[in-house]
Amino acid sequence: MKVKKFTVNTMAEGLERIRKDLGPDAMILQTKKTKKATGFLGLFKKEQLEIMAGVDPDVKQQASDPQTPSGEIENMQQIITQLKEVKGLIKEKRDDLHIQAETMPTDVKRMIERLHNMELPPFLINEMTDHLLARWYKESEQLRDSKVTEWIEEYLNSKLTGLSFGGITYNNQLIKLIGPTGVGKTTTIAKLAAEAVLKHKKQVAFITTDTYRIAAIEQLRTYANIFHAPIEVCYSAEDYQQAVEKFAHYDVIFIDTAGRNYRLEENIKELSSVTKTTDFPTETFLVLSLTAKVEDMKEIYEQFIGMDIDRFLFTKMDETSSLHAVGEMVFHYQKGIAYMTNGQEVPEDLQEMTKENFLDIVLKKDSAHV
Repeated sequence: MKVKKFTVNTMAEGLERIRKDLGPDAMILQTKKTKKATGFLGLFKKEQLEIMAGVDPDVKQQASDPQTPSGEIENMQQIITQLKEVKGLIKEKRDDLHIQAETMPTDVKRMIERLHNMELPPFLINEMTDHLLARWYKESEQLRDSKVTEWIEEYLNSKLTGLSFGGITYNNQLIKLIGPTGVGKTTTIAKLAAEAVLKHKKQVAFITTDTYRIAAIEQLRTYANIFHAPIEVCYSAEDYQQAVEKFAHYDVIFIDTAGRNYRLEENIKELSSVTKTTDFPTETFLVLSLTAKVEDMKEIYEQFIGMDIDRFLFTKMDETSSLHAVGEMVFHYQKGIAYMTNGQEVPEDLQEMTKENFLDIVLKKDSAHV
């Protein structure tokens, strides 16, 4: 039995290295998460994965092979015996961990159960479990639910340090919405414009690069007429630059972009090149529908990551009962949220997201439902 330890960042990387070094017949014997010191003076820790893997040679086949030395066969048999002992130790360790879980204090088990019920990302649950356990053993007190919530909220607050939440600041003249088709970008722009005009008394203008859908252009024209605002349809980077310069005296310029197939890289490159300006401060919101799968949201983000995303804007909150994707995207990509929408009404169905509102959603407080 040939046994080897691999230290990797992901399981996928580990499997690739195992296949390369030990072949397709290798089997995983043990996995363990570790933390590696990184950064200045090793102050930061990066989570890694240790994988113990081995491969069994065909002893019977080699024993019948007259070219195989008997000493080598005996050595392999000894290794196999040692492997069985290792497997036994692993089983004992797993049993011991199970016993530890069963004998955990009720308060601690309730904390961990609370984290899982919040549907937080697994990596965050692991971090928080360690933190909460350490805090519980340090303070050693009978916990009320309110105290558990307080500790969880304090920890989540610390993970949000430096993230930007909230709506349009009006420090940037261009407000650009990007994202896949069908997420409601055009309707959302109308809601943002209505808030800018009615609540903040701003003069607004519209630009659309969505030249692939006639209906989207006509929809935006209708909204522009309602707000007595000008609109330009842009087919190229030159058109876009001229439109921006034409509207330079307006307080806010809202930019609607085409929602083409985000899996095609050329579509993203085209969108980026058409709407790229250097002289005008821009705020970019990635629009995602809460009815989409988390895996799809992540794929969308990775495709649009080169477009300098400032914050998320989640739509269709009213069409789903599960909001765990909100926490998954924010904590995974370390991006805040500008707004969430919960209906088609303009301008009513628009909620500006503060850090406090976001934590209400993650903690599943009643105030999170709008």
